[in-house]
Amino acid sequence: MKIDLSIGAELSSSISIKIDEVAKETRKDFTEIISNVSQGNGFANNLDWWVESPASRNTIASPLFYYLCSIRLINRLINENHYISEIIVDSFALKLIIRDLLLKKSVSIPVRGPNASIANKIHRIIKNIKIVFNTLKDKFHMLRYSRKTEYLKRPMINGSLTLIDTFVFPGFISRDRYYNGLWENLSKDERSLTYFVPTLTSIPSCDIISAYKELRKSDKNYLIKEDYLKFGDLIFSLLHSCRILFLKIKSVSFLGMDISPLIREEILTFNGFKNAVEALLNFRFAKALKNNRINLRLVINWFENQAVDKGWNAGFSQFYPNINSIGYRGYVTSNLYLCTLPSKCENINNVLPREIAVIGKELCDSTKEFDASLKTKIAPALRFSHLWENHFFLPSSKYFTIFFALPYSWVESNEIFQTLFNNVDYIINNNFRIIVKPHPTMNIEYVKKMIGSNHSNIFSLVDESFIDCLSKSNMVISGMSGAVIESIVFGIPVILLRNRRGITFNPIPKEIPQGIWTMCDSSDEIIDLIQQYSSISDEQLQGYKELGKKVRESYFEPVTKESVNRFLKLGI
Repeated sequence: MKIDLSIGAELSSSISIKIDEVAKETRKDFTEIISNVSQGNGFANNLDWWVESPASRNTIASPLFYYLCSIRLINRLINENHYISEIIVDSFALKLIIRDLLLKKSVSIPVRGPNASIANKIHRIIKNIKIVFNTLKDKFHMLRYSRKTEYLKRPMINGSLTLIDTFVFPGFISRDRYYNGLWENLSKDERSLTYFVPTLTSIPSCDIISAYKELRKSDKNYLIKEDYLKFGDLIFSLLHSCRILFLKIKSVSFLGMDISPLIREEILTFNGFKNAVEALLNFRFAKALKNNRINLRLVINWFENQAVDKGWNAGFSQFYPNINSIGYRGYVTSNLYLCTLPSKCENINNVLPREIAVIGKELCDSTKEFDASLKTKIAPALRFSHLWENHFFLPSSKYFTIFFALPYSWVESNEIFQTLFNNVDYIINNNFRIIVKPHPTMNIEYVKKMIGSNHSNIFSLVDESFIDCLSKSNMVISGMSGAVIESIVFGIPVILLRNRRGITFNPIPKEIPQGIWTMCDSSDEIIDLIQQYSSISDEQLQGYKELGKKVRESYFEPVTKESVNRFLKLGI
């Protein structure tokens, strides 16, 4: 068999299952490797290293984890005597490592991939220069437009402030997506000392000024980072492009192979450069607040432990060493999204908040998997307050309605779409209808184009709340999305399609038994599963609802005045 391990290349069903198995085995190794590189190369106090994508362990945005899984996969296939006719990769460093592995195993298999030609090197340099220039342009616009709207800035009340890190993007400027119910549970005095600190994401340059105006006019308090940052802070952050050229990566072993060239290659591709700049600006923002003598009581980071979070937490750890800092993990996610599971190395090097807040009691132990000394607490599940509301569920009696909640990844979404398109005749003939709700970060026009006019009678693209869509549905199909576990809470069965273009990031905790949810390995299986779920008994459905109540109790803390006060350390 020919195996294409390029990012986004389609894998056979059997190989996609194997690479998911390999990913589970590689989790701990990967975390230890990054910790060893951080300590063994003298990077402990080097912020330029910590904000780089290899150090973030972001297994979704960085290809490094997938490449290590690819090495282990090839090693396993050879050990199991599988015949491989050809291996294709999209990384020059990975190509050399796999060739060395094959040589070590005395196996002859052609390995195709990029080469180190002068032309390729020049292309990479030109690409990197464009990335730096475009980042400079985008950040300069933000600084400029913050100054233009500063006349709308409200005076700050004297006192010790609570800062809350958040993100805004089209459709969610002053409308909250991350801390629903927090503001409403604060008194007038508590609100006056609470400020949200927004990071603008996916907002076109022409809309930045209107975004700032909307934030400044909001009933909530927003502290605009760019009001405190200066052009010198931007230059410091952009010079990261020069400083990383001097990061020396010593030899590091994985399955007996030196993988340091892979780490070096990723740094030099500049794929994580924009996030690194944002992270360094977060660091300088903390410094600017200190220089402006802003008094702080508590700092909350929306915690995914990505590069931007490390810059934020390193800054407040250095410039405000005596205040409380909390990382709010306000979601349930895959245990393969490794950056969300802090390591001991990150903890001792002060790139984490002092305390991690999770939204359910069952999440405390798993969060501490790589560092048992982490301080954790249970906080209200602010994005999920609707889980305790009374909702009226009444799917159509005419159709079996499937709710397709598009995950964040375009690749995953497209994969599921194609599977459904391939079986559209069966869907029509059996009275199935599909509600499609795009992820908030997605371009609606692109989703419309993906559905096409030929399928508009089967697929209904809706702009309704998640819970409204769910109340009309008999079943849910999705990928790596919070929608999955919410559906389980309401006793609605879920189908997950295994990712055939990489690793499957299953968001359902392993403690939740299959039955109410099923992992589907191929497009043929998905139709069989839809048929099975469309004919389950009322008794089974009632069992699913009882299980859902237990899941809610274990993974989601109710949002109340008391739970918000505990989270924000008010009245303590």
